[in-house]
Amino acid sequence: MKCPNCGSYIPNGMMICPDCREEIQMVPDYNPLEDVLTEEVRGSVHGATRPIRTNDISNMRRSQEYRGPVQDHSTRILRPHDIAQERRRMKELRIKKAKQRRRRVLLILCASLIAMGLLIFVAYRNSYDGLVRRANQAFAMNQLDQASIYFNRAVGRNITRVDAYIGLSKVKLASEDQEGAERILLQALDTQPSNLDLLHALIDFYIQTNQQERISVLMRDITSQRVLDALADYISQPPSFSLPEGTFSEVQEVSLTADGSRIYYTTDGTQPLVGGNLYTEPLLIQEGQTIVSAIAVNEKGVPSQVVTRTYTVVLPIASAPTVTPSTGQYQTEQVITIVVPDGYSAFYTLDGTDPSSSSLLYTEPIPMPEGTTQFSAILRNNNNQRYSGIASRVFVLDLGNN
Repeated sequence: MKCPNCGSYIPNGMMICPDCREEIQMVPDYNPLEDVLTEEVRGSVHGATRPIRTNDISNMRRSQEYRGPVQDHSTRILRPHDIAQERRRMKELRIKKAKQRRRRVLLILCASLIAMGLLIFVAYRNSYDGLVRRANQAFAMNQLDQASIYFNRAVGRNITRVDAYIGLSKVKLASEDQEGAERILLQALDTQPSNLDLLHALIDFYIQTNQQERISVLMRDITSQRVLDALADYISQPPSFSLPEGTFSEVQEVSLTADGSRIYYTTDGTQPLVGGNLYTEPLLIQEGQTIVSAIAVNEKGVPSQVVTRTYTVVLPIASAPTVTPSTGQYQTEQVITIVVPDGYSAFYTLDGTDPSSSSLLYTEPIPMPEGTTQFSAILRNNNNQRYSGIASRVFVLDLGNN
């Protein structure tokens, strides 16, 4: 049968159009022949039966033909229970179709998410962070060449970020190219002189390679107070000297101080080294020139800049020694004495030659020789081996006149 609402075909037994969902009233087509037969049966029962004429049947048939073909009277009229059951079936069908639509939508959504995830994954792998991550993974597996390729590609992605530079430096160091590792960090620092991450990486490199003295040079070139404050632990202040450099007329004593640091020094003008002469007590500055160089080493093992002071001690030269008796003639026995100051030694001759350290050493008064004696004496400073002037005397001892 056809739906009176939309004209769609409706299978037998259905009360709802599958297309427009309108309920169908199943009423059998009217057949006048059935009415006549019914009346005849009813009349026979009540005794009021009349014979059916041939022309009546013909008329009814013509009437039926005019109305159209006789409908199949076997069509079943659905009861309310059947209608409810049909509605439930249609509801289940709608639910099933809705589930199918949702399933298709979910499949499409999942496919879209997977495709998007693949695109994001590929984009990340080739981004700066992705390349650095892949480089670090290769470095952890000792694949140094591959790690270097990834780090260089990351630098090409972003020249302002420092992770790739630091990674390249580590690769160079692992390849035993210490100069190359330092060069990479220094070149990056030239373009970003106040980058704390780069500075920390370079400081760690110097500590790892036992070049702590280079840290002091690095700190010296920093002008930003913010950076200096951030790296305060790696700044070692040079030691202080208690005596300013200069020239002195007597032996001096110099003290060195540095808060919380060890001090190493030299007194011959050479560069002091960490682990060299450790300062423990004041230094005695003797006559002559003394060059004191010192460094302070803080708790991080970072040495300070070298501080140098030059001291010159010039002790005054003693005048010619005092000799007694004075020049003259003597008729009685005499002794010759020389006054020797502390820190000096006296030497003398009896023949008029100039005395030196190889001459006779004066230790006690000398008996004056008989006759004429040309006596000469000199003093020598025991600290600097410098000599005084020469004292000369002429003695004439004549004991024969007595």
